[in-house]
Amino acid sequence: MQKGAILEVPAKKNGTTNSISVTGALTLNDAVLQLDIDGADDLDSSVKFKVFAAGSTSGTGFAEIIPAVPGEGKEWDTSRLMSEGVLAIKETDAIHQLNADQKASQKWNLNGMPTQEEKGIYILNGKKFYK
Repeated sequence: MQKGAILEVPAKKNGTTNSISVTGALTLNDAVLQLDIDGADDLDSSVKFKVFAAGSTSGTGFAEIIPAVPGEGKEWDTSRLMSEGVLAIKETDAIHQLNADQKASQKWNLNGMPTQEEKGIYILNGKKFYK
């Protein structure tokens, strides 16, 4: 599949797909992966979509995934997409979304979420604290 080609995969929100199966090699060079997800409004972060099965894969992969995000506070996990044909969902890292406007003195818990807790383990100005 070359640039501009669209791989359209019907899917259900539980991860069930009508994936493609290739007995030989599958080459993906900047193609578009379009998931037509039935009930995509509230996808669970544990869901994994089997997009394709192939004897081997090569190329640059997908240039775009539609929909661009699987839901609010979530992102696509493409770590297994080229090797296994699996597209997963993961929670967005809260620290990754830190706005430049936010104070550097914000406390963060070990899950990467802002916290106001005075006790426990937290990160403040890049240092770990335990109280």
